[in-house]
Amino acid sequence: MIEKVINPWLVNVKAYPASPESSYIRQMIKLDANESRFGISPKVKAAIANGIESAYLYPDATADHFKKTLSNMLWVDKAQITLGNGSNDVLDLITRAFCQQGDEIMFSQYAFAAYPLLAKISGAKPVMVKANGWQHDLKAMYQSITDKTKLIFVANPNNPTGTVVGKSNLLQFLDLLPKDIILVLDEAYFEYSETVQLIDSVRLLNSYPNLILVRTFSKAYGLAGFRVGYSVSHPEVAEVLNRVRQPFNLNRLGLIAASEAMREREFLKQTVAKNHLGYQQLSLGLAELDLNYIESETNFICVEVGLATKVTQQLKNQNILVADLTGYQMPEYIRVTIGSEADNTAFLKALGNCIIKLNLTKESSLLV
Repeated sequence: MIEKVINPWLVNVKAYPASPESSYIRQMIKLDANESRFGISPKVKAAIANGIESAYLYPDATADHFKKTLSNMLWVDKAQITLGNGSNDVLDLITRAFCQQGDEIMFSQYAFAAYPLLAKISGAKPVMVKANGWQHDLKAMYQSITDKTKLIFVANPNNPTGTVVGKSNLLQFLDLLPKDIILVLDEAYFEYSETVQLIDSVRLLNSYPNLILVRTFSKAYGLAGFRVGYSVSHPEVAEVLNRVRQPFNLNRLGLIAASEAMREREFLKQTVAKNHLGYQQLSLGLAELDLNYIESETNFICVEVGLATKVTQQLKNQNILVADLTGYQMPEYIRVTIGSEADNTAFLKALGNCIIKLNLTKESSLLV
């Protein structure tokens, strides 16, 4: 019966792969989802606690006060902002607002798994362009544009590789891009990358009205559980996105937490600094283990381990959760979130045990 009523382009769409959380999982060192291992500040915790008493009320459907705070931080007009239940929700708003059956949505090889799913859900054709090494190949992406191309996703920094697109390459791409094609810069890991911050992409919106920036409070701000994301765009684009946005799509406590987190600039700086130290710790540890990794400007590192599925399971057996990148066409890589010094030490020790147990070396192409 369902085949007769479902939209035909959804028949073969599979849900985003995810595993249920359990009490067993919560007892493990969780380094698989790029959450901040440094938590939230005491002031954010206090704001959340104080907000509990008003949890019976609906949130402000316009989130006007929050948008004013955010627009002041970004130096933009609040009319340029669209809010979402995490940045994934914003990406969904964008595809629903601008794409339809027959359109093409472009993204790079080794890019975020949500992009092809969003394309299929909207009825558009997902177009994956081969990467240049682990980098977006913007030249190849430009050459792949057709008269059906409607939307291009560029994650900067990229998940899962952690690589970045520099300012000169991005500007060249924007200058060449037809004005009726929207470029979505997914900057979920913006706060971690000096290269991306130097682009100052918010200022580019004045020159490129077909540019949309998408960011989140889930990563460096440590609010993944509250689901607060946003886009910044030309006011006309934002007005269209806000037509599609559901009222109350952000919860009341999430707005309270994110508002306070924006004021806690020193805590954010400390989080990024701790992440940088953690990156150095992991880099040195991986070098000592004689393992290759992809240099990253995020809160995670991709490590070449041979056969990721086996290593992921072996690490899980030692109470360490990491991401198996087989589903990203990277079957020899795992992705590990940068954690606290203790987290990183435990991961490196467990990975060292894997090397012994599985005969894992830089030269091995398969694990035995």
